[in-house]
Amino acid sequence: MYVAGLSAGAAAALITANGYPDIFAAVGAHSGLPVGAAHDTSSAIMAMRVGAPGRAQTAQMPTIIFHGEADRVVNSANGRFIASRALDTYTGLTKTEIKGRVAGGHKYVRTRHRIGRGRAFTEHWAIHEAGHAWSGGNTAGSFTNPAGPDASRAMVRFFLRHRTSAKYRKTMAA
Repeated sequence: MYVAGLSAGAAAALITANGYPDIFAAVGAHSGLPVGAAHDTSSAIMAMRVGAPGRAQTAQMPTIIFHGEADRVVNSANGRFIASRALDTYTGLTKTEIKGRVAGGHKYVRTRHRIGRGRAFTEHWAIHEAGHAWSGGNTAGSFTNPAGPDASRAMVRFFLRHRTSAKYRKTMAA
C-alpha cells in the first residue's frame, strides 16, 4: 500500500506511513510538514511559516516529496526537511540532481538518493515559481497547478518501484 497527500494531507500521510512501515511501501508528500514538526496550533503555524525539522525517523520509508519554492502557505524548507528525515534511516545512498523545465511550465530541481544506479529511496522535487498547489494538476480542480511537473505521474512511478513485505523490509535493512 501507498499513501500520499497535499498540505495537511501530506503531514497525515507521513505520520501514517511512518507509524506503520510494515504496511506501507512508500509515501508521497506534497507541500506538507515533516513528522513531529508541530504539536499544537501555534507550533503548526510557526512550522508552516518558517519550516521545522521534525523528528528523526526510526524505520526506513521510501519517500517522494514535491514542494513549490514560492509556496506562501507552507514554507518550502519543509520539503527539504522531509527529505532529510527520510534519509536519516539510510546509509550509502548516492545523490543525483537533475535540473529541468516542463515545456511551457515551471523549472524544477529533482534530487534523488539511491544505491548506485538503482531505484531512489528518496526523491525531492523543488518546483521554482510554484505555490501551494498540486503540481501538474488539472485546472478544473482546486489547489492545482497545471504548469507541472506532474506530481501524480511521478508518485505512481516512484511507488511502483517499491513493495512491502516482512521479508522485503529485512533485505532493505541489510
